Amino acid sequence: MRVAQERFELDSEQRRAGGTQAGRSGRLGRALALAAAALIADLTLTLDTVVWGAPTLQAQAQPLAPSVQSDSPISAPIHVVDSSRSPDEPRTPARRVGARPLWSWSDAATRLAPEDAQTYQVQPGDSLQAVALRFGVSAADLSSWNGLEANEQSLLAPGATLQVASPSQPAGPQAWLLPDSEVVYSPGAKDLDVLSLVEGYGGYLNEYRERVEGEWLHGPEVVLRAAQDHSINPRLLLAILEQRGGWLTDPETPRGLVLTYPIWSRDPRLQGLYLQLSWAANELSQAYYGWREGSYHEVQLAQGAVLPLPPDSNAASVAVLHLGARFSPGSALGAEAAARELMQVYSRLFGDPWLYEVPLFEAGLTQPELRLPFPAENPWVFTGGPHGAWGTESAWAALDFAPKWDRQRRTSKKEIVALADAVVARVALGVVVLDLDGDGYEQTGWSILYLHMVPVESIAVGSVLSEGDLIGVAAEEGGVSHGLHLHIARKYNGEWVAADGPLPIDLDGWRVRAGVESYLGVLYRGGSELLACPYASQSLLSVGGGEMLSSPGLPDNLRGCWNSPGAVEADLAPAGPPDQSMDPNSGSSSPEAFGPSPAELPPTRLRSAAY
Repeated sequence: MRVAQERFELDSEQRRAGGTQAGRSGRLGRALALAAAALIADLTLTLDTVVWGAPTLQAQAQPLAPSVQSDSPISAPIHVVDSSRSPDEPRTPARRVGARPLWSWSDAATRLAPEDAQTYQVQPGDSLQAVALRFGVSAADLSSWNGLEANEQSLLAPGATLQVASPSQPAGPQAWLLPDSEVVYSPGAKDLDVLSLVEGYGGYLNEYRERVEGEWLHGPEVVLRAAQDHSINPRLLLAILEQRGGWLTDPETPRGLVLTYPIWSRDPRLQGLYLQLSWAANELSQAYYGWREGSYHEVQLAQGAVLPLPPDSNAASVAVLHLGARFSPGSALGAEAAARELMQVYSRLFGDPWLYEVPLFEAGLTQPELRLPFPAENPWVFTGGPHGAWGTESAWAALDFAPKWDRQRRTSKKEIVALADAVVARVALGVVVLDLDGDGYEQTGWSILYLHMVPVESIAVGSVLSEGDLIGVAAEEGGVSHGLHLHIARKYNGEWVAADGPLPIDLDGWRVRAGVESYLGVLYRGGSELLACPYASQSLLSVGGGEMLSSPGLPDNLRGCWNSPGAVEADLAPAGPPDQSMDPNSGSSSPEAFGPSPAELPPTRLRSAAY
């Protein structure tokens, strides 16, 4: 992640406070300064800002205001950070994590009488497997107890009642903090005017300027960009920013590290508003999607302590509790207090969060018919199995494809086409988002993210496309890209949809099985299978070069690898975000946290293709 910081026009007080650092030169001085900033972060935040509290706020009117223009450099910004969006920055491969230990019907029969079975009401987005994992029972037992014939991975009908014999005790909906639709950028926020909302509160955020991937943005625009990229509700991001530093309502320029690290200051790489908001979005997503998929069931606290979660909680409440634990990891009480403090700030700013509730999934939901995102006559390689849609912790909703190279001509056919009839909902650097329900909002219904591409001139917000229409060409644009490829991901009502989850991706009949690590996996259709090539070289991507998978029925325009280290194991853990065995201060992972490296993993074992 590249972050270049520029400071200028500091007042005399800031110059005195930072004189020692400013006087240093060379790489060693900068490194020492960043290390010192990280070490004193907690103390400085305590001195310079109200960490948990927020001033008593009255809900204010939100006057309309013209959109802020920011296509030219600002004359005198106080603090500028050149932020780089990084949806898929390589790091130690993420591993799927386990869930509660399963106990069988025989255990349940000996411990709980039938009349002691608990009742659970299905939430929108629940699958049989996820509910079973939260309660610590097997999906087979849960299905048997309730006479279900549903596939383990299929969505359950919202509102249905399940009987569960489990020692895990539910807490009831009264413990929920906010609806799921207020964590993701959902239909409940599709008409929210972030720029006017922020201007109405009159805080420092209106004055802030930042350069994000070379584009000058005002503070409210930075918030909107982060919300769109990560698909996190802007109301929640604003409440976090207010709770941590008062940026929404306090007009005074923040002092000390709060200016550079307005939310969380323990990683000197995360300087500036965009990267700070991205950190918060990643933390929320880790717990939200982990709970949704059944792999996140306790909040990690300091010194190995954990806060168990009631199995009938909702994904949004789990996400906020997880974030509270990141701010106050010392105890369960501290984490819960931080989470409730955040919700108090939210309520003062925006009112009752349940007034914005929108159910995100309905019974009988299926993916619309989609085709491969490139012309049938152009050869492409499957280079990335399921991995984060945006950021490192969101749902494993994304797949990657790379155009094959012609070694003689040293060119590739890079054209990218529409997967279905659609309306263009958003265009940004390297990004095109297609809305499949035709209303022009990416927050409603099905939408598709295309990343790392350059659109053709005719592509603009509101453009109406037919399936197969040309959108653009693959390019190393947007986010972090270390090679020419296309990154695609699906959303429904603003929530990223896992590629191999209850609503599996289907591209011309091709479906995917995720590997034990992000970016690994297998595309399959009928008797044909394609292994992802996340370590593909230029030789492999050359026409006629490399070891390409050859299997009966393969189309001429789609290839994969013969082998890829640790790609698919026989019995995978349930879908979920990466294991978070990480140093909370540095964000780095110890080698033992992830087990053997790809080179040390056993030979690949493929599961048989099945629908």
